[in-house]
Amino acid sequence: MNPWIVVCLVPLLVGAGSLTGWSRSHTRPHSEPSTQAPTNKNGELSEKEDVEVVEPLDFEVTVTATRNAVPVDEIGFSIQVIDREEIQAQGAYTLAQVLERVPGFNVVRSGSFGGPTSVFVRGGESDFNLVMVDGVQINQPGGSLDFSNLSTTNVERIEIVRGPGSVLYGSEAVTSIIHIITVQGRNGHEAELQGEGGTFDSYRASGWISGGTEIWGYSLSGLYSETNGFLPVNSGYEQSELSSRFDFQPWAGTAVTATVRHRDSAQQFPTDSTGAAVDPNDFRSGQDTLYTVRFNQMVTSNYTASIQYGHHRRNSSDFTIADGVRDFFDFTLRREDSRSYLDWQNDVVVGSRHLMTLGLSYDREQSISNSRERRSIGFYAQDRFSVNRKLSLSTGLRYDQNDSFRDFVSGNLAASFKLHPYARLRASVGNGFRSPSFDEILGFPSFDILGNQDLSPERNVGMDAGIDLLFPGRPNGLSATLFLNQFSDLIEFTFAVPLGSPNYLNIEKARSKGLELEVFREIRPGFKLGGGYTFTNTKVTDAGSTQEGNFIEGESLLRRPRHWGLVYGSWSGRRLSGQIDFKLKGERADRQFFPDFSSSRVKLPGYLKVDFGLRFSMFNWRADGEVAFTLRGENLLNKGYEEIAGFASPGRRVMAGLMVGF
Repeated sequence: MNPWIVVCLVPLLVGAGSLTGWSRSHTRPHSEPSTQAPTNKNGELSEKEDVEVVEPLDFEVTVTATRNAVPVDEIGFSIQVIDREEIQAQGAYTLAQVLERVPGFNVVRSGSFGGPTSVFVRGGESDFNLVMVDGVQINQPGGSLDFSNLSTTNVERIEIVRGPGSVLYGSEAVTSIIHIITVQGRNGHEAELQGEGGTFDSYRASGWISGGTEIWGYSLSGLYSETNGFLPVNSGYEQSELSSRFDFQPWAGTAVTATVRHRDSAQQFPTDSTGAAVDPNDFRSGQDTLYTVRFNQMVTSNYTASIQYGHHRRNSSDFTIADGVRDFFDFTLRREDSRSYLDWQNDVVVGSRHLMTLGLSYDREQSISNSRERRSIGFYAQDRFSVNRKLSLSTGLRYDQNDSFRDFVSGNLAASFKLHPYARLRASVGNGFRSPSFDEILGFPSFDILGNQDLSPERNVGMDAGIDLLFPGRPNGLSATLFLNQFSDLIEFTFAVPLGSPNYLNIEKARSKGLELEVFREIRPGFKLGGGYTFTNTKVTDAGSTQEGNFIEGESLLRRPRHWGLVYGSWSGRRLSGQIDFKLKGERADRQFFPDFSSSRVKLPGYLKVDFGLRFSMFNWRADGEVAFTLRGENLLNKGYEEIAGFASPGRRVMAGLMVGF
């Protein structure tokens, strides 16, 4: 019997389970319809009482870690909630810019603006992160995702769960979950228009409007941006995006939410495998469409049911125009894939202490380009259990059946203990998996690269433990977390196989361990200083039969810095607000490719990057209307650095503009 069944099923049967967590935010938005179980004066789940418990601080609510609306200080996982105000203070217009400030996250971009961008979390692979928009996964089948095209348009908040999360969400939630939640329209109406321009012939225009009543709400937004880039040839990038959300609550206990997003992008791509900008005729284009519908019904005071359907479709084209110098014929590579997702969730209050979450999910992945598809069905169960007002526990179990690889069982355990109203200990352990991609299964036969139909999912067993301190009065706090991941069945691509054998194999094992720190202090009202630090130690523990390529036994994993740091200052006044970030990334290993198609392992030096954002309110014409001047800067010191060996990164970029709010 799988050990996770034993570890997790026993607590489910005897009733262990509630989560505890921490956040540096102190607002409480309620933008997702979810179950929030009533508690009695002892902090226990109650069927008969609805007693308000006065907390010394008003903690942020998260829906991602447990699928229920739960205060973050009641969750045992490592959680971070980044709200709309914080995103605006950063001046961040892409998800990658938001994530590069998060401890444990390493954001890597290749080349100019719009270049393929990856995220490595706690030493894991770049396809180990489950990314969702309003509860629906947007990863490609197999977990890959280009973060360069993900904007912060119409985003109300971003919820991050570090560590394995496959219990509630299945494949791809190996080292993190990143959940993007769209703005919910509320009473009244608001609107904003913004335009800006700057270095590298960069321009950006955006706008949004939202509003509603107690019964319904809406939000609409649009974005267009373009730049010529910084490389000497063929370096332009443009993007457009539309986003909408509609909420309807016809009567008490019933809620319907629908969202639609569509994005188009086009990138000129001049670099070859060495990073040299030598090709004026390579281009990439892509389209992404996502729509979701969610129905939430409180059947009784103790039972709530939710049904959600989502569909994500992605098209991309890489094409080359013949020039008779580097390219002697036209070439186009088109790829199209889609995911359809259906989930049925049931939340049941059992007795006075338990909130049980039981659900069934169905996932259909298609590689339309290859006329292939696969289907999976997952059953999940979770029990949140309040022992008392100090101790909360949680346990979960999931069974996934996929028609392309063997069944998988996921489990987790988490605990949170309040030492004091402003201090708590937390710990969690769980496992996660990533299903093989269609490329790994099918290969590229036209290039003599053979896929492997017998690949197993990549696996991780992860654990962490931490302490959170959050002090009353001004927002001052400290968080420290130790983490450990054990990766196995990692998939390697290799040419060192007998003729006719698959080029993709489950052969590697690796581990990562480290420390995450975060601290912030409000020096005086409106002025805050803070910072973060991450130490990550990675090591390949088994390279199988191929001591080559990206995995070398005893060596560190590529593109994972041992040291990462952030120091920031933010201020908010009646007219002037802003933030400045000092981001430090230490040296890390990478692989350098050369024109003769050879490669070698190299060390990329560390670097310091300074970014800032300012907003000056010039005048107001009514309570909610204003005209503001905005100024943003990236790489203020104009440092030369490489995220990927051989690929130069942009120098100083400054953008100035106007914002008009209604």
